[in-house]
Amino acid sequence: MKVLFKGKPLDLKPEVEEVCNWWAQCIGTDFAEKELVLKNFTESFLKLFPGLGATSLAEFDFKDIKQHLEQQKEIRNNRPNEEKKREQ
Repeated sequence: MKVLFKGKPLDLKPEVEEVCNWWAQCIGTDFAEKELVLKNFTESFLKLFPGLGATSLAEFDFKDIKQHLEQQKEIRNNRPNEEKKREQ
């Protein structure tokens, strides 16, 4: 899954993809709504894209990543109990 910048998909380095996945998981939580968290994440995140001209987190769309992660979570949660126990 890709994060979109102004509607266009970005090719991401694995470490940047992990940051995007983490943030996509945070979206919609109280944690991500905290002013300081949002400010600090935005400053750090924008530094990952030098030369892109990004000035705001709002220019990025994490919807596809969020949707994919939620689907994967649903798949894991709907597995038979025996399968879940084998992973422990």
